[in-house]
Amino acid sequence: MMVPGFSLFAPTFRRAVTTACRGSWRRGCAFSGSRARPRKLSKEVARLKTQLKEAREELQKLRHGHEALARRSYPTALRFSVGHYNILASYLGSNKEPWFLYGVDLSGEEGAAKRAAVLAKFYQKTQCGDMAHTGWPSYVEGILTPEEQRKVEEIDELCFQWERRKNRVLDTLIALDTDVIAAVEMDHYEDFFQPRLSELGYGSVFHKRPRFSSQ
Repeated sequence: MMVPGFSLFAPTFRRAVTTACRGSWRRGCAFSGSRARPRKLSKEVARLKTQLKEAREELQKLRHGHEALARRSYPTALRFSVGHYNILASYLGSNKEPWFLYGVDLSGEEGAAKRAAVLAKFYQKTQCGDMAHTGWPSYVEGILTPEEQRKVEEIDELCFQWERRKNRVLDTLIALDTDVIAAVEMDHYEDFFQPRLSELGYGSVFHKRPRFSSQ
């Protein structure tokens, strides 16, 4: 026996329940999707970070390999400094030579004329071709006064004598602060420069100038 109105109620109830379920399902899908999306993005970010890290490591390996190859192909140039100094050999070191004469004012036109006169007399020769004025002070007599000659001799004794200046010469070479020192007119190699420079860590080689008059 049918209850009056049941047939009308039942379809209405079913529609209401179906609609409610569908709405719940949709809301559930929307809610579940909103939570799933951040998780998916987090996984993607983690994956990209891992790839970036691996790419950086690979780039670093390539960089090291390139540098090693460059070193093998193009070796680094050897750089060093060189100092050159004219020691002035002891047998040539004399203030009495006409090209020195320290202590005498040879500046200006008057000084230049005096220097020229000394050099002319120094190089003057006899009819036989020998030097006309040998030894100090023959080539300055009549040109330099006795007082000027004494001044030249004082400076020669104070500054030019080897025993007085050898340590100053060594200090000058050291002050160059170079990897290689090229010294010319060195006539006290074995008895002074070689042992002293060896103490400072310098190895050395000596070559005598190939000239008979060189000492």
